[in-house]
Amino acid sequence: MAVIVPAHNEETCICATLETILPQLGTGDRLVVVADNCEDRTAALARSLGAEVHERTDSVRRGKGYALDAGMRYLADAPCELAMVVDADCALDKGAVDSLAAIATATRRPVQGRNLMKAPPGAAFDVKIAEFAYVVKNLVRPTGMLRLKLPSLLMGTGMIIPWHIICKADLANEHIVEDMKLAFDVAQTGHAPTYCPEFGITSFFPQTEKGTISQRRRWERGHLAMIGSAFGYLLRPRSIHTWQAFVLLIDRLIPPLTLFLAILCLWAVQTGLLAAAGGSHAPFYIALCNLAVMLTATTVAWLSHGRAIIPPRMIGAVPGFILRKLARYPARMWGGRGEGWVRTDRRT
Repeated sequence: MAVIVPAHNEETCICATLETILPQLGTGDRLVVVADNCEDRTAALARSLGAEVHERTDSVRRGKGYALDAGMRYLADAPCELAMVVDADCALDKGAVDSLAAIATATRRPVQGRNLMKAPPGAAFDVKIAEFAYVVKNLVRPTGMLRLKLPSLLMGTGMIIPWHIICKADLANEHIVEDMKLAFDVAQTGHAPTYCPEFGITSFFPQTEKGTISQRRRWERGHLAMIGSAFGYLLRPRSIHTWQAFVLLIDRLIPPLTLFLAILCLWAVQTGLLAAAGGSHAPFYIALCNLAVMLTATTVAWLSHGRAIIPPRMIGAVPGFILRKLARYPARMWGGRGEGWVRTDRRT
């Protein structure tokens, strides 16, 4: 197999990442770092640890998608059976390579490993909320999908894809959330990804407010853009080729948790006003049921996975966080389109 690490100016963390990968590689395995438009020592440091380095420079076609495409073309002359993608700022779990590779080999499908982000020590309350939301999105929901024998979205890192699938994928693009696009594309060909909750990767949220805001803006803008494209497919049913692709489209329609909660609350208020004005009460009851299910599910997820992240004494700060978050969404939705590499500021 080949492990591909797309990297853009990651000299501060590339060594730590590669040191979690190298001990897990066997004879014949390859570690390829794609140093994409790097202006620092990323390439030199990767070579010093024994990785193959493919340097790419293109001032126009910039971004992780283009870096992955370059890595696949670099491997094309001597392809491996499996290709694994690990971001340059992640720590790979011990045993993750063999475990994920075994599942991919047995199923001949892409496999997404557990992908979690941790709040650094002393992080602000907003970052702890983001860590819990990440647990819900990248552990709770995909584990439920797995138990229901449904496909999983890809998460961009900690994923293994058989070569016969990845070599045909459209990777050379500047989508902000290229992983969602890739998951749908491979599901369209009948190779929907599956999920492995036991092994994967871990990384940390930025330690500066600037880095946190930049990262969150990029994720949310990309997420909202993918919701728009999902609606486009649903309006053209013949463009959906498999039931797995349809499931992933429905999953893509779920907005970020804060926005989802706000939509349900707004729906309850609107239908309540209509009922008070003499309209039917049925929409109001449906809205209340949806809101109750959302709140119950979130509470159960917190009881199961979130109490160590957000202790009970911090719960009172949640409403204020939600209001601050909602105030930022107009800028997220109409603030323009991000392109290329936008490196997260991880300075301490």
